[in-house]
Amino acid sequence: MTEKRKISIYKENKGDKVSWVEKSDTIGEFLFTFDMKKVYNLFGDYPNKLSVEEWITFNKENPYWENFFKESNVRYAMEHEEELDKIGREDLIKHWIDKGISG
Repeated sequence: MTEKRKISIYKENKGDKVSWVEKSDTIGEFLFTFDMKKVYNLFGDYPNKLSVEEWITFNKENPYWENFFKESNVRYAMEHEEELDKIGREDLIKHWIDKGISG
């Protein structure tokens, strides 16, 4: 008899916009969502498949992963410089400098 796959969804902290998705039949897969509709794979989709707003939100709520992917984050920021300028890139740069993440 085949066991049904169970999916659990949780947030690290109350008020977070990022929800983590765990499937009972997989190990080592890091899945997350912002809207319960589109699910991202951390190692396959981050940061390039996220919108600028999603990327900023994810980084603020997940500082470990922000630092883990710091080189990719710097490239992403450079590629999306125009969009970031519109929403206050100075805050992001200050945030990175404070955390020692600047490229």
